[in-house]
Formats: sequence, structure tokens, C-alpha cells
Amino acid sequence: MKSFKEFATGWGDTYPIQWSKRTEEDMIGTASGHLFLPLTRPFDHLRAPNEPVQFLEATTSRFFVEAVCGTQPHFHRNADYDVLFFQWAGETLYETEYGVFTAKPHHLTVIPSGVSYRSTGSADNLRMAIHLFNPIDVLIDERGHIGETEYHVKWNGAPAWTIPADRAVATKGAVTESVRTWDDKEGDLTIIQRQYDRLVNTSTDGRGLHNVRLFDIFDKPTGGFGPGPISMKSDDFLVECYNTPGEQAAFHRGNRNEEFQLQFSGTADNISEFGVSKMKPGDLFIVRRGIGHRVIGSKNFRRMVIYSKQPWKLLIDPEKAERTSTFDVTENIIDAAPWRSQV
Repeated sequence: MKSFKEFATGWGDTYPIQWSKRTEEDMIGTASGHLFLPLTRPFDHLRAPNEPVQFLEATTSRFFVEAVCGTQPHFHRNADYDVLFFQWAGETLYETEYGVFTAKPHHLTVIPSGVSYRSTGSADNLRMAIHLFNPIDVLIDERGHIGETEYHVKWNGAPAWTIPADRAVATKGAVTESVRTWDDKEGDLTIIQRQYDRLVNTSTDGRGLHNVRLFDIFDKPTGGFGPGPISMKSDDFLVECYNTPGEQAAFHRGNRNEEFQLQFSGTADNISEFGVSKMKPGDLFIVRRGIGHRVIGSKNFRRMVIYSKQPWKLLIDPEKAERTSTFDVTENIIDAAPWRSQV
């Protein structure tokens, strides 16, 4: 009977950590009930390009997946909520009031409320969009990159989507902008007429934009060496990332938060009181508050982990996906970070 430690956390820096002694017999596959959510693959629920699918929501956060193929017809200005974009596959070109830049796989892009932007995606574009009612602070920005890594993501079993003819050219000159609010309903639309050269690259100061290479901010391996770095945080939401090679040192039980585990590359044995599942790229597992869990990661394990103080509701049925596909994720190390020598 193998023994483990467990650390239980609440929410916030001032909440004390509780340490407990546990055994494998007590911690693996001993739970059942309403707090269990099955493993799901959000990108397999996409029905068509340029048709976002919302798959998760809470009071102050909403999660979507989308395949942006070609240029969006409008610029967008989200008046009262921030957006995080996590680039999964392909590329997205962003034209914004703070300039023009490209996001590639593992880039986490922050567009604050009130900033106008337009997206142009490659034919193999896949990204996740997270709408946040509360403003998020960027704790690690582009200045925090340690080393440089590129990733290529191949979607096996993907539909044969192409860029529509009416989205193949990014128009300039006279353009339109759609203004959105958090409380908008389906069909609500406010359009403003703009001139491209008086909209793009016209802003300074303010909160600005960030395009962070999420898996280039590690200063050490995670799991046995400590937690993952927190790149972004608000009052009720935070983003971490992990590169855990092997066994996590202890079980974790989050008593006042939900935990969102998106497997980007490598594989993992996800172990919890609900049992053991093998995770691969594209898999999402949500750990409800109060459930003990740990992970055993492969050497190339990369994962984005998000915590929410507010409970989430899953909006898709994992058993009713549009397809069953897989992802091959290839890592190209351009500048090796020091932590790699510790693995």
C-alpha cells in the first residue's frame, strides 16, 4: 500500500495550505457521484469553420473553440470584457489598435476590453477563446520568455476545410467594426464604419496587448520541483502551465476552485478519486472542487491549467462529438531553456 502526501488549497494567497497523509488505496477510484465530469475533446465538437462552439461557462468566464479560416468580416471591440486566445494549430494574424502580430501554436494572446482587433486564420487554424468579465492582469509577459520553442500541430482525421472565397482577402480602406458587450444576446449587432489606417496601430499606453509563448516561461520542471508559473490572474481566474516529467510529488485538492486541464503535448496518467485516465493532446479534463488528483507526465508533457473560483457548467456532451480525431504535436527547440537539463 503506497503512501502519498496531499495538499489542499483554497483561493487566494492568504488561504493556508493543509497537508495530509494518504494512501493509494484511499485516493484512486474511490469516488462516484455528481462532481464527476468525463474527459472531453472540445475541438472534435466543431461543425464548420468560422462557427465558434461554446463548451464551458461560469458566471464570469465563457470558453469557445473555433476554426478561423480566412479574414473575419468585421473588426471587433469587446466593450466590457477581456479575451484570451490560445492558439492550438495553424496561425492567426491579428490586426489591432496596438499593431499587427501573428500567433502560433502555444501562444496565449490577451486582448483587453475596449481594444479593436481583426483575426485572419490559416486553413488549418484552431484556437480557443476565453471571455473574461473581470479584467485579467498579465504577470508574465513577453519579457518573461526563457528560451524559445516552436510547435507544429497536425490534426489527424480533420475535416477538409478551406478558406472561403469571401474571406480570402483582408480588405483595407473602408472597414467595419462590431461592438460587443457581455450581455449581448444572439443577433444583437452594433456596427461602426471605420477607416483601416485610422484604426490599426493607432493606440499607445493603456493596458496594451500581449502575445505570450506559454511554454517558454518555465524556469524549472514542475510537479516534483514546484507548481507551474502563473502567467495571468484576476480576482476569480488564473492561468498556469506545466511541464511535469514523471510523477507529481503529491495529490492536490482544490477546495474553492475548479481546475481546467488541457493537454497540449505528450501524454499523462491523470489520477484522481474518480479513477485513472490516459490523456493525450487535445484532451480536456475538469476537476471539480473538493476532488483529490495528481498526474504522471511524459517527458514532453505540456499542459495549460486554468483555475476558476466560480463553478463551471459543461455545455457539450462528450459522447456526441462531430468526429473522433487525434493530434500530433512536434516540438522544435530553437533556444534551449536551462530547465531542460534538469529533466
